Amino acid sequence: MQKPESSRNLEIKFSNEFENIKITAPNNAVFTPKSYKKADKKVTYKLTTNDNLKVGANQYTIVGSIRGKTYTIASIDIYVFEHLEPQNTAENQRKLNILYYSEPSSIFVAQQLRTLFKEADILDNFIFEEVFNPEELEGKLLMGSYDIYIGNIDFGSKGDVLALFSTEEALLNPSKYRNPILAGLIRQYARNPDQNVIREINVILAQDMPVVLLGNIYTPLQMTIDIAEGIFPEQQVISEERRRYEMYRNYAIVHNVHINPKEAFKRGNFSAFIFNKLSATSARNT
Repeated sequence: MQKPESSRNLEIKFSNEFENIKITAPNNAVFTPKSYKKADKKVTYKLTTNDNLKVGANQYTIVGSIRGKTYTIASIDIYVFEHLEPQNTAENQRKLNILYYSEPSSIFVAQQLRTLFKEADILDNFIFEEVFNPEELEGKLLMGSYDIYIGNIDFGSKGDVLALFSTEEALLNPSKYRNPILAGLIRQYARNPDQNVIREINVILAQDMPVVLLGNIYTPLQMTIDIAEGIFPEQQVISEERRRYEMYRNYAIVHNVHINPKEAFKRGNFSAFIFNKLSATSARNT
């Protein structure tokens, strides 16, 4: 931003109802808004030139408390120019780079996006970059040389969702979005799948929208009561991973058909099979 003549207000919105809010400025001054109401889920912070706002880099840390526990909500970086030069037209029309690996599902998504963008007459604003080498893909993700990434994420449990929003590793979390409050709620849901926790998670995702997840929902395995009781003791609470492990260890859901190749590939058996088929066809046509 360009240096304001005197002051400028910064509005900060939250995803949770924090009881108290504190903002630490670059000059280490701590601001506690007196008129803050947790139901508003936002606070207005006044930036004043040569006080809590200076030319160059400025970082503001926002901290909130819930039930006596303190959480770092976010850090906001603002770079102030003495005289901000107007951006040229070419930069204003910068195209967004969509990165994807050359594999069937990502290619399909890229093709669908091209179709949607073309119908909306915005296709010229995007560049689709297809990468054929996994090492090159990893390098581009690590360097952050993309605006949108199309890729596959294997979600087999709640723990996989937690890992997505708890790491800055580009290969695991291409969005590079982290939210400690969201991670805590997902851990809480993993221990106890409560619908109130799900609602809180959905509120954060709906507001921040760091990533779009598309995929197939698989039908849960249905078990009769007597089979279930044989595996899991009554009133026992187990994780989803443990449940799958016990199912795979105790029961074969699909019975494999074993073929003896020595018998199947015998010429005599094959000849007899053809003869029987021809005989049956001839009998039906008589």
